Amino acid sequence: MDMEQDQRRQVPRYIYGGSGVVVGLSSDDIIPLTIASISVQGCRTEGGKLARTGTKCVLKFEWEERKFESEAEVAWRGHNGSAGLRFLSISEENLALLRDLCETLRLEPLTRKGPR
Repeated sequence: MDMEQDQRRQVPRYIYGGSGVVVGLSSDDIIPLTIASISVQGCRTEGGKLARTGTKCVLKFEWEERKFESEAEVAWRGHNGSAGLRFLSISEENLALLRDLCETLRLEPLTRKGPR
């Protein structure tokens, strides 16, 4: 792992694959998506056409009959429909849900971006 990756990944990410929705703050748009990986700071999504980088939204999903909801910001968007969401504010209840969920998941391995 090089220094750039070490600085980029501040917390472990976990492979998830669950379903969720993103709700726009400035509209009533509901965008279904897959939460490919998740951490206590954010997640990587697939399959949803999210707004441009910097747009604020709300991510919602359910896990083991518990509901998660957090305001988030689109941190990045990929060409293949993937996107990164950064959680902006998480209640203690939602943080506990994330920690419980992550305990049941496999760690997402670090991947190297380009040649050294």
